[in-house]
Amino acid sequence: MMQGKITDFSCDQRRVRAAEEIIESGSCAVSKPIRAGMTTSTVMACEQRGWPLLVLAPTRRILQETVAKASSGAVRIPGNSECPLIEPDLKKNPILRQLPLNLPDCRKCSASERCEVLAILRADDPSVMALTYAKLEALMLSRGKTAKDVLAKISRAEVVMMDEGHVLSLPPAVSVRAFALLKIPDKYKMLNKIYQIWLDFCQSNVQTIQELMELAESGHAGQHLSRSIFNPSFLGWRDLKKAWAQLRKLAVAHELVDDDVLMLRDIITILSTSQVSIGYISEHEGESGGVYVSAGQIRQYRALNEFLTVHVNHTRGLFVSGTLFEPRPGYFSELAGKEIKNVIFPDLRGATEKLTLIPDRWTLGNTNFAEKLPLILETIKAIADREKQPIYLLAPNSHKAAWLTEELSKLGVKGIFVDYYRSDHSLGVERKERVCITVGMAEIPANACDALARGKDSEERWLDSRRLRRQGVDAATWQAVNRVRDPDGIVESKVYFIGCRLDRILQAATWGTNRELVVKKIKESKWGEGKLIKTPYFEVRVDDKIELPRIYGEQKNAKKPERRSVKDFIEGFELYNSSGINSENHDIFPIHYSRENSRENVAKLRIYNFQKNEFERNSTSEALYSMFVNRTDSHAQQFQNSKSGDWEFWKVPSPITEDKIKRHIIGEVTLGTYEIALDDTVTWCVDDIDSHNGETDAREKVARLVSTCRSYRIPFLLESSGSVDSYHLWIFLSRTRTYNAFRFIRQINSESGVECEAWPKQKSLKDKNGKYGNLVKLPVCYHNKSKSRSAFIDADTFEPLEGPISHPGLVHLLEIPDLSESGSGGMPRVSVRYEPKVKVHFSKSLDYCMQRALDDKVPLEGSEGHHLRLAMAIKAQYIGLTADEAARLFQNQKDYDHKFSLDKVQETWNYSYSPWPCETLRDRCGRLVTSYCPSCPFNQVKGVKGEA
Repeated sequence: MMQGKITDFSCDQRRVRAAEEIIESGSCAVSKPIRAGMTTSTVMACEQRGWPLLVLAPTRRILQETVAKASSGAVRIPGNSECPLIEPDLKKNPILRQLPLNLPDCRKCSASERCEVLAILRADDPSVMALTYAKLEALMLSRGKTAKDVLAKISRAEVVMMDEGHVLSLPPAVSVRAFALLKIPDKYKMLNKIYQIWLDFCQSNVQTIQELMELAESGHAGQHLSRSIFNPSFLGWRDLKKAWAQLRKLAVAHELVDDDVLMLRDIITILSTSQVSIGYISEHEGESGGVYVSAGQIRQYRALNEFLTVHVNHTRGLFVSGTLFEPRPGYFSELAGKEIKNVIFPDLRGATEKLTLIPDRWTLGNTNFAEKLPLILETIKAIADREKQPIYLLAPNSHKAAWLTEELSKLGVKGIFVDYYRSDHSLGVERKERVCITVGMAEIPANACDALARGKDSEERWLDSRRLRRQGVDAATWQAVNRVRDPDGIVESKVYFIGCRLDRILQAATWGTNRELVVKKIKESKWGEGKLIKTPYFEVRVDDKIELPRIYGEQKNAKKPERRSVKDFIEGFELYNSSGINSENHDIFPIHYSRENSRENVAKLRIYNFQKNEFERNSTSEALYSMFVNRTDSHAQQFQNSKSGDWEFWKVPSPITEDKIKRHIIGEVTLGTYEIALDDTVTWCVDDIDSHNGETDAREKVARLVSTCRSYRIPFLLESSGSVDSYHLWIFLSRTRTYNAFRFIRQINSESGVECEAWPKQKSLKDKNGKYGNLVKLPVCYHNKSKSRSAFIDADTFEPLEGPISHPGLVHLLEIPDLSESGSGGMPRVSVRYEPKVKVHFSKSLDYCMQRALDDKVPLEGSEGHHLRLAMAIKAQYIGLTADEAARLFQNQKDYDHKFSLDKVQETWNYSYSPWPCETLRDRCGRLVTSYCPSCPFNQVKGVKGEA
């Protein structure tokens, strides 16, 4: 019997209530943030409501470490291997541990009154019962009285929770070589019958087997050598029970060697399903291979299906996982024999917000582990030196875990627990470490899911196999790395993904209801003697997404700055319905589903340009307060200077209120708001676009910015600020670090070719502007200078918007590494370097075009001027100039400020860029450099192209 202590976890009745609401709604597939407390809360909810609960889980550790902590009275039903009568047989015949075990006649056992295996039968109406999926399968396959009694007891449950339900979606496949030969003693009639069915099946498909062998002999790499076959003679439930009983007797009697017993076990498993796969599997590192018959572990599915549909059809069933997916639509409903609805369990303690994911700049594959090992080890060491705390390290498989353990020991690196994906430590239980290092992602063989794939032809089955495999890789990876997450949402945790690029991390971290992988493209490449290899690329889609943790953007390759793009800053978008908006202000209205039972409980807000009544004024003031006021302890107000007559903003060290905003709306006062909150975060960024001194028309600048935003699907609001030909373009953000927004808005402006004022104006509150930062005038106001009103306008017609104005939606930004600061939190840079395949030689002086532009005092303005300044600073570092000398290169520019230039040079040098080749200079600074190309001495050097 489980003896656990109810922890303070139970005090969080919000989670208990959330679990209770899900249970009351009926049978569900529950997607949840990992470590969100769903299992614990379900146990508590059922105990409080008096609903008998049955918990099924893949491992004993989950039952012992999770269920036991939630209930001191929970009864665990141990596996049959813990039976005292079976234990002697297991010692003599270890092979039995790999077979479904049957309970003996417990009436003959003297220890039955105190046996833990039978504790469930002695318990009076237990509120919580718990067992593994393997134990349930053994009970369902047993024909003994004890097993029937246990089944009857657990069938009294009113709620059945299938914990870590994703393991049911992708059971491991078994394979047996076609026409495998066995000699089974005659007395085992059912086993002989099954073996004959096996031989008949192989013979009936001999043509397919020969065809696959012939195709493989011509070169199997890159080919999909698998066929899906219908098995008309699949075994019934009664035959299966007899077969397993006879196989156990055969194993105990040692009438077959262990390898043949396991082969017969797999043949029984294969023939228990109607859909099997025949495919070529390479062996001995591709030097040989053979054709195998494969199938998924269907006996577990059939056991659970029989149990759910026959024994507990009256219950509410919950399929629960942080990585829940279905191999095909309706899979869980089919398994449970009833309709299953999809829901999300909320992250009410905000554990997700305390988790940070850090990507790498290169990809680890199955074939480059040894090559990259020095880089991997150096990176692990650098992370360990930075973090100075225990670390949980995940290797792709057990072999590589052992390899890394040995190499880290040689380096003297301590405090690291080395594990591998899909181990017992990596599923369903918490680790004490709060830092995780992953080396690549989970590894699953390319053809591992062929036996589970479906489709009308070979092409569809191949694609389905790859889709299922990717689901399995993502699930195993996301489950494992989240072991370090603090379930209470207090302690920060980090995951460093060595050898994993950002796009794959985003895919592996994206979960929610009805998760599916949709083919984005199929890339074809030639291999060997002209054979085509096809590689599918998928994108993840979910109906309702679980909130993502904080994710760092990639530290872009310094040698390719032109690869930077606005999309490199964006994690995703969150759109709102047209009826209203919610607030991202954490001092006012919490926005995230994880903080409330439902978004419907959050106030709806609307903006009106020109309010016609008190309701519209109240709605607008509430919306402005919730959307734009990020700091409530102070604000700014515009006053007229009595001497000069100018209108100036002054800081008001008191809270801003909705009543004062109402006065702002009707024109009695004009208010400004400080953008940066005290925790150095922001919820919007804004461009101020004006026309001055005959420069480019402001509307043309706006058109460029709008075009860039639309090209990346960035939602925005455009405001006519009140001045003549002056506009504010607002982009709303899920609360993010100031530095992220600072870089994001400037990347938009750079790609748009627009120079304008942009907020936030500083990287953080630590900058020179002190603890307030720069203010921005609140929208929908009276402009004292122009004597007109500001209003939100249509981005195409520039006409004011009528009626209630909908919130455009939020941009979720990635966490951007600040390489100008030590300890930026990104992937550490290490000393290991790989020589490029082709060495590039650059001149040891400023490029001809750079020096000529400086000599001619060409104004380095606009986007092209910015890029040429950057290129000059990069080249200055390469040729050995000091930072002070590099800054003075720009002393003839009209905006020259030595300290500012010095800061920018030093910031650039922190990125360790390589000099730009001619192609990049012409692409980014064409107007300023191409006129010098005809006279450039470099162009006269025969046979040299594209390098400055």
